[in-house]
Amino acid sequence: MTSQATPDVTPRRWTRISFRLGALLLGAVFLTLVATFVSNFYFQSIQRFQKVVNDEAVPNMESAFNVSLEGGQIVNAVPSLTAVSDIEALETLKSQIDEEQDTFRNHLREVGRIGLNEESQDELNSNAEALLANIDTVENLVEERFTFDEKLVELSDEFGIIEEKIRQDLATEIDQQTLYFSMGYSELGQAPVARSEHFNQAQFNRYRYLIELRRNANISGQLLSQALNVNDTPNLETLKDQFESSEFSIKRALKYLEDDEIYEKVEPVFGTLLDVGLSEEGIFPVKSRLIQIEVQIENLFTSNRELGESVVSTIEEVVTKAKADADSATQSSAEVVTQGQVILVVLVVITAVGALLIAVTYINPKILKRLDLLSRHMRVMAKGD
Repeated sequence: MTSQATPDVTPRRWTRISFRLGALLLGAVFLTLVATFVSNFYFQSIQRFQKVVNDEAVPNMESAFNVSLEGGQIVNAVPSLTAVSDIEALETLKSQIDEEQDTFRNHLREVGRIGLNEESQDELNSNAEALLANIDTVENLVEERFTFDEKLVELSDEFGIIEEKIRQDLATEIDQQTLYFSMGYSELGQAPVARSEHFNQAQFNRYRYLIELRRNANISGQLLSQALNVNDTPNLETLKDQFESSEFSIKRALKYLEDDEIYEKVEPVFGTLLDVGLSEEGIFPVKSRLIQIEVQIENLFTSNRELGESVVSTIEEVVTKAKADADSATQSSAEVVTQGQVILVVLVVITAVGALLIAVTYINPKILKRLDLLSRHMRVMAKGD
């Protein structure tokens, strides 16, 4: 009798429980790795966008605000410079302003790295340099003003001394001429001269020109006193014209008295008086320069305010750009977070559903039931069946 071959009932590898459990475990590990890589990718994206905000947008906005703040301080430096009381205070303030200017330039360079369009960047640099140049000009003007103020004080003192000397000299000479012209006495205690010798046209003219010298000396003194206190060019020019008119009258009177014994006494004094008023370093030129300095400072202050407003306007563009970058990075970060959350939720759902399906379709009918059957058979065998 021919024996039949025993059929091979060994299960195939992929039908084995161990293989299927291993595949299921590998699937779980794979899903875990996918979730890990996805999370890491989105976390890196979030960090990248956060870096844009922290390292670019916020510092750019800070630099822009610093430029705006420093620009305002530099504009306000003009009134501070004009208010200093002496040259020592000016030097101290100049040192402080130099530090502010250096800080302003540093912040300006930081703003320059933001990436403004070429026109805006050129305008910002041009206005900023003009702003700083104006401050340097104001510093020089204030220093020059102190020099001219000191010169004006010296001229005022010199003018006072000259005016008093002219008054005394002319008063004495006029009194003597009055006595001689009216009564013929050249000196007290001496006999009078003949009437024809003292009461004549020549003596009258001498008396008249002495009076004219005193009158024009008084007028010149008043004009110089007014010039010291005037604060506008038109009034100063009017006073100067009047002083030049007095100068002409004084020179005319001195011309008549050129051969008189008093000429050598009063001519140098009147010459000094006229120089105090009209020489290159006289009261009128010095005062004119002081008025010009004040006008220049006022114009520079107005210019700096306009430049400061222009700088702030450009800085607002920088702030707007930096804010837009920050908003864009924040929005992108939010989108990445949302996408990551969605993907992770999907992976969790897939994992949960897969686990449920595996439990329902495979583990329970294929494994748990067989284990339960095996357990019952082993208990029966244990009873001796």
